[in-house]
Amino acid sequence: MKVAIIGAGPCGLTSIKCCLDEGLEPVCFEKGTDLGGLWRFTTTEPDHASVYKACVMVTSKEMSCFSDFPIPKGYPLYLPHDLAKAYLNQYADNFDLRPYISYNSKVLKVTHSQKANKNHWKITYEQRKIHDDSTESTETFTQVFDAVLVCSGHHWEANIPELPGADKFHGEIMHSSSFKEAKHFYGKNVLVVGIGDSALAIATELSQVVKKVYLSTRRGSWITSRIQAFGMPSDQFLHRRFFFNLPRRLLDTACMNLVNLKFDHGDFGLLPNNTFLQQPPVVNDFLPYKVISGAVLMRPDISTLTDKDVIFVDGSVALDVDVIILATGYNYSFPFLDEDMVEFKHKSPLMYKHMFRVEENPSIAFIGCLQPVGCMFSVAELQARLATRVFKGLVKLPSTEDMEQDIAENLARLENESYDAKKHATAVYYIPYCNSLAEIIGCKPRLGAMLLTDPHLALRCYFGPCSPPQYRLRGPGAWSGARRAIMEIQERNIAQMKKEVPGTNYVKLIITIVAGLLFLYFMLTHILY
Repeated sequence: MKVAIIGAGPCGLTSIKCCLDEGLEPVCFEKGTDLGGLWRFTTTEPDHASVYKACVMVTSKEMSCFSDFPIPKGYPLYLPHDLAKAYLNQYADNFDLRPYISYNSKVLKVTHSQKANKNHWKITYEQRKIHDDSTESTETFTQVFDAVLVCSGHHWEANIPELPGADKFHGEIMHSSSFKEAKHFYGKNVLVVGIGDSALAIATELSQVVKKVYLSTRRGSWITSRIQAFGMPSDQFLHRRFFFNLPRRLLDTACMNLVNLKFDHGDFGLLPNNTFLQQPPVVNDFLPYKVISGAVLMRPDISTLTDKDVIFVDGSVALDVDVIILATGYNYSFPFLDEDMVEFKHKSPLMYKHMFRVEENPSIAFIGCLQPVGCMFSVAELQARLATRVFKGLVKLPSTEDMEQDIAENLARLENESYDAKKHATAVYYIPYCNSLAEIIGCKPRLGAMLLTDPHLALRCYFGPCSPPQYRLRGPGAWSGARRAIMEIQERNIAQMKKEVPGTNYVKLIITIVAGLLFLYFMLTHILY
């Protein structure tokens, strides 16, 4: 079976590997000159969306790796973009993925037909060639495939809201996707619009070089830092199976109390109307300090723009603004597909498990078209593992009626649990979502049975961080190194900071974790009830 893969970012790379694991024939079309997707920083390709120069991952390396290829032990706990790209290079080289990538190949059209009950996908793409004299030429080709994996993501069609009075404004208005380096804004007054990870990262980065930086948000957000008490990474603290088995109200209250320990969100003008679990939190280590030192000035929503000033809804004014940066996210779109190929709701794709169109025996899947509270790498890998097994006929998805019911139930849950279901229609929490995919694949850990055969590992999987290798312990694609990777998480966390890492007393560590979590559970239960 021949499979077309669109995009050679993290989603595309793991899709190539999963195809090879299942004996499928992948061909990956990448419009750029190299692999890496967003993590390939460049300023020379205008149509290539990439991270900005100072970008650092907001998820720790042990929670960000592909499940059977841990990030090198000597790498820092949180990877800057160049090391994230280096890791993707190592992943591609380790599993020999490069020969399956066609660079400078932009997909123009994907059309579907069915003959004799067999799916055919026609891929029309534009191949760009650079000649010896540095001139360029393009040529259009067409290939036919049995299945398609769309791995192009959604960070390429910027969402540009209309600002009142924008036609009068004499300064520059740009989207955050065009932001590459803070030095280009030296000495200017800048307004950043938004309250997501990118908005906060750009605002705090700019504060080092600009005259003034304002941060405008219609509503606040829960802000967490990369590191929690005792140096524990935030994602490793939150993403534990034990926590997600607690009553939602209890977990919600505990998380809000925890993030307010560092600074009171109300005092800082950041208190949102939603609870912690009703909207994905934002990760930023520097904002509280920048706010209290006056380096970042918090402002509410924009009322209107004048020729050089910005007036906010509370009547305050930002004077002589040179640049407005819109960190307002992206739209989901697939210009190479016919409009009727994907159904949208709340401007987001409406698909089973955020992957499949509602149809029998699907032969197209969308990898990475969601917003995980956690790292995309490991989530996309599980999606690709499922999709390739569906394509090969090793996994049969539910009936179309059951798919539609599952989608409806998820939408209803989202409407009930989310503060803004329209904005976060594709948001998923790492453990529940990955468990749902792993259950279908057959690789979800069976902790009850494991408690009898390997109690240390079972306790670590339940009470410790739910790292990606947990989904390689059993079932299709099981990896012999998974147990070691799980048990060595703490050693790997600090390896880059210490020349010699002492051995871990697993029994003592597990007892401490269990005792601490039980104490937290009973304390919060007593407080709430």
